Amino acid sequence: MIAALANYLIFLTGLRARESKLEQRYQSNSLKDRRVLSLWRLGLEYWRCCTDFGGREHLEKLEQALRDEVHYQAQSLE
Repeated sequence: MIAALANYLIFLTGLRARESKLEQRYQSNSLKDRRVLSLWRLGLEYWRCCTDFGGREHLEKLEQALRDEVHYQAQSLE
């Protein structure tokens, strides 16, 4: 259970980094028009250098962003 919660937190942190337009900062290649890093990897890198998680209301905002991301990815599969 603890590992699942930690994984979820890293995933949400990655989503926050993506929404803050920080994804390019952590990419090692020069692709600008395509996402290269997974949300988990991006979250891990972002967590290592600069985390300032903002409490319950911030978590709720990130959870909504996660739902939107899942919806977006599901739509792209159709």
